Amino acid sequence: VQLANFLPRNTQPEDTPWAQLREAQTLALQVPKTGMATAIDIGEANDIHPRNKWDVGKRLALNALAKEYAQPVEY
Repeated sequence: VQLANFLPRNTQPEDTPWAQLREAQTLALQVPKTGMATAIDIGEANDIHPRNKWDVGKRLALNALAKEYAQPVEY
């Protein structure tokens, strides 16, 4: 799962450790049989662990269904 949104939103693009970590997560997708569900829209500025686990799990499940089980679903 890509890191959820955390801390106050920057109004301008900025090279931060948080952004670098997200980029590293994206680069890890080059490893075979990997996938990622984004959670940037689910996070909360004051809590690193989003409360909305349902949507995160659904995104992961759709990824697996599409990529590993060849099901015709959007992910």
